[in-house]
Amino acid sequence: MHTENFLKTWRVTWYPRIVFLTLLASIFIAVLGGRGAESLTGRLGGDYPAFYAAGEIARQGDWTHLYNFSRQTATQRPLLPTESEGAFLAFAYPPFVALLYYPLSLMNFRLSFLVHTLLMVLVIAVALRLLCRRNPEIASFYELLLVATLLYYPMLRAVLGGQNTPIIFLLVVAVWTADLSRKEWLAGVFLGLMLFKPQYGIPLIGLHLLAWRWKTVVSSAVVAMGLYLISSYFCGALWIEEWLQFSFKFASIDASVNPSNSVSWIGFLEALFGAYSKIALITGTGLALLTSAAACMIWYKARAKNDLSYQLGVSITALLLIQPHAMYYDMGLVLFTYVPYLSNDTTSIKVVILMWLLGLTQLFGSLLGFSPLFMVLLCTGLMSSTLMWRRADQPENQRTMPAGRVGIHNGKQTRC
Repeated sequence: MHTENFLKTWRVTWYPRIVFLTLLASIFIAVLGGRGAESLTGRLGGDYPAFYAAGEIARQGDWTHLYNFSRQTATQRPLLPTESEGAFLAFAYPPFVALLYYPLSLMNFRLSFLVHTLLMVLVIAVALRLLCRRNPEIASFYELLLVATLLYYPMLRAVLGGQNTPIIFLLVVAVWTADLSRKEWLAGVFLGLMLFKPQYGIPLIGLHLLAWRWKTVVSSAVVAMGLYLISSYFCGALWIEEWLQFSFKFASIDASVNPSNSVSWIGFLEALFGAYSKIALITGTGLALLTSAAACMIWYKARAKNDLSYQLGVSITALLLIQPHAMYYDMGLVLFTYVPYLSNDTTSIKVVILMWLLGLTQLFGSLLGFSPLFMVLLCTGLMSSTLMWRRADQPENQRTMPAGRVGIHNGKQTRC
């Protein structure tokens, strides 16, 4: 029996480590083994040329043309294959984000992308470490969780495609951890940093306001003001107007280019009825408003609670659904909502495994003409909502924290 337990522990620990090292080695070989703008697996960097080019524009001090289509296209040209002449990857983030990519633009593009990829892996590792600290029952499976997260298809595509979904994932976990610790000021700092993607930061700040987390809201407002002033220093006080104009133009173009990659209400319906379909726009907008109203009601009703874990899990699904065109790789965020199921019975764990496997259905997105992960997102929302209401029906003295540290009190194991 001792030998059997040893082998089981060895497999759980070392098999994931072997897979992780293999994945890292594959990334190094694929990136460093190509030439020009190509890697061994295709075009190098995915969407990363947009971020690298923005960092280069910032490095050259040409802030007045940061949101100029021609300037971005010209800067990206050396980063794309020659047969992709005229191709364009829009950088539609606030100016301070371009400043963050300034140091990466000092490197060769290939090396810069490799460094960025490794940083995203590190970000995921830190986020999972925070989750494990608050969920000791899954801490012994940290290596397995890390590999499973990295290989979850939406998250894998985000990492290899030069996207920043792992950063949002880390910030969500950090907000959750700070909320549980009653460090509302710190939670606000993380929420404010999330404004590098305003479609996530602004709604979450609003939901915390509905839950009467005043310290969190004030703290996030201070961070937001700081980020605004930094952007204004480089781009002028009216940079928001130019940024919004550029973003709306980009959104209009993107709607016709990525119909099979969107998992939001509007994006999915546009994939079915056409990019500029009035039916898709009206119906999708209505459903997005209903989803937003439901999320607001959930947070307002929870304003007296200390633990908003389940409300946050439901909100992640809602935030993806209400956006005009949320891409499938941002579904890496829903992994946060599956954590409570990992602490339950074997059936719940099997459900999580099934949802993980369904992430692979995006491989058929182009063939289908829409993202099958939209259905997975709806199922995730239903799962997280059901779990939230089930816990709400329990008597207060029978509730258990979904996460917490294990301690010893009077000889008994307790949560704190």
